Amino acid sequence: MKKNLLIKVMAGIVFVVLLFLEGLSAQNKMLWNDELYSQIQSIEKLSYGEIVQGKIPEGNNSPLFYILQKGICDVMKYRLPFVWKGEWGVAEPQAQILLRLWPNVFMSLAATAIFYVFAAEYSFLPGIYALLTAVFTEMFFTYGAEARPYALWICLTTFQVVYFLRLILCRKGANKKSGEREYWRALGIVNILLSLTAVFGSVQAFIVSLLLFVFYRPKLSQYVFLLFVPLFSGFYYFLHAPQYVFGLPAKPLFLIYENIPVDRFIFICCCGIVFLGYCMWRKTFKDGGVIWRLAALMILSCAAALGIMKGLSLTADPGWQPFEVSSRYFVFLAPVGIVAAVIFLLELLRIFRGNVWMTVNLMIIGAGFLILRILQSAPALLSEWGIC
Repeated sequence: MKKNLLIKVMAGIVFVVLLFLEGLSAQNKMLWNDELYSQIQSIEKLSYGEIVQGKIPEGNNSPLFYILQKGICDVMKYRLPFVWKGEWGVAEPQAQILLRLWPNVFMSLAATAIFYVFAAEYSFLPGIYALLTAVFTEMFFTYGAEARPYALWICLTTFQVVYFLRLILCRKGANKKSGEREYWRALGIVNILLSLTAVFGSVQAFIVSLLLFVFYRPKLSQYVFLLFVPLFSGFYYFLHAPQYVFGLPAKPLFLIYENIPVDRFIFICCCGIVFLGYCMWRKTFKDGGVIWRLAALMILSCAAALGIMKGLSLTADPGWQPFEVSSRYFVFLAPVGIVAAVIFLLELLRIFRGNVWMTVNLMIIGAGFLILRILQSAPALLSEWGIC
């Protein structure tokens, strides 16, 4: 009981600190073109009813985010105090704080959720390790101070992944029945919210639902809110979104690597090789069920990203100048990569807990990759916060 209370208090402190740092980042950055367009065209010009109906003039039809943005603007009685004439960047101190408040909250919640779940399910040190892994991921600090739907998308994806993880872990523990019902309901709510945040959110709902069906085969009725409602919502808003012409960049795989960095891919692959070697040595594949399930989630998520890229590239028309597909369309990969990397390490440490040599080497490798990530990301992160 004392441990749970301490973890909750620490999670609260983590959230407040991250929210403060995200606020610094928001204060230091001018509003840029896309934020201004969203504010004027998708929020100030539309009613709540028009937003719900999907009449948003942007490729990413995100009614949930724009309703939240319109709500805070109405509560604070705020409208942009200038006529935007197409400037790429505009300094407006009040808007930089107010319009980015929700994204600040969402990104802080996402990183705090990762800390809390790993601290509660494993221990305090794994929680800190997971938190640092999240904070020093570019997508986490890039979109935490941008008045667009991506921070909400990352936050909801984080909740989806950690609830999926907790559902897996509770099936191994004594609280199986009560925990499973709670996490199942939470996953259903998160999947619906995802479908109201990004069209691709329904793809994420399908992936998680597929994995739960394959591994656990629950009753079909349990998929009403987990899958069918999100699919219907996503399809509705996809039909009502403007249909743009897209083109892929010269190196499409970098769209994935910007969300799951190359060093993180290498780390996950190294852990996977060690795990497969262990399974072959023991001549059993029953151990490490959590690893198998998170590996499946990551593989299917990356496959979905590749499929989405292919689908978007099919819209290309020689007679039109296409929009270049951006890595921000695949931000859902970032939380998946973070949780998978930490889980692989922690589960391998659990498997080899009686082997001092393997334990020490795994800890050195895990610490080494985290330090490398911090060194690569720290300059940009400190600059975002205005510290240097």
